[in-house]
Amino acid sequence: MYAALSAQLGADTTLGSDRVRTGLMIMTKRLDTGSPWPLHNHPGARYHAQDGQLLLTDVVRASTAAPTYFEPQAMTISSRDGSKVNGAFVDGGVSPFNDPALQLLMLTTLDGHGFRWPTGKARLLLVSVGTGTYKKTFSSEEILAMTAVEQGVRSLQSLMDDTARVNHALLQWLTDCVTPWTIDRAVSDMKADSANGPQLATYARYNVLLEPKWLSTEVKVDYAADKLAKIAEMDDSSNMDELATLGRLAAATQVKAEHFPATFDVG
Repeated sequence: MYAALSAQLGADTTLGSDRVRTGLMIMTKRLDTGSPWPLHNHPGARYHAQDGQLLLTDVVRASTAAPTYFEPQAMTISSRDGSKVNGAFVDGGVSPFNDPALQLLMLTTLDGHGFRWPTGKARLLLVSVGTGTYKKTFSSEEILAMTAVEQGVRSLQSLMDDTARVNHALLQWLTDCVTPWTIDRAVSDMKADSANGPQLATYARYNVLLEPKWLSTEVKVDYAADKLAKIAEMDDSSNMDELATLGRLAAATQVKAEHFPATFDVG
């Protein structure tokens, strides 16, 4: 992996390098302290002097180090007293920001991160692109028959689902959401909440639900439940072509020109 990353990014490119020609945030989690780390390259950030010197290859590698699939990425960082310590970093997906869109909104507007961009639906455009959502359910009998370890893993998976849903609900509430999704049966698609909320940004969310009914209705393709369970195994590279095809089909119906108002045109 390092060879491939170095070939694309440059082995000596740092997060704060001039080679990175746009604002960049990479979501990681420091597992040894249990704290989410949104690493980014704004020179006005409080910890830019330290974080900006991190190698981009290490940061990207850390952001992909999904627990149990890949080893954590060790990075030497500065502690609060200025001394150097080693941190063990993993995929930001095991933080509350598996979908980092809410963290990006916070990053660009909260004082401590340096950007301090003004808010408003005509000032900020936030676009979130999912990688497909699959939720496996179990009967109560199946849960009760699991070992304690299995129940623990299931609890962690459920917690990740919960945080993703809360992030999505918060964004639809806080923004002018142009792609309202149903959050749950209680709050539905939150159109009224979005219209009456603070509208800190314009927000679009594109994703695919790996559910037979949703795919049949929204994308006009039919899949059996067992087939979807197979292609939902995203660590299986043989699924890439089929997932990409579903993504293209969904994009053809979800992505609309009016989601990108002319006020955000550059040049």
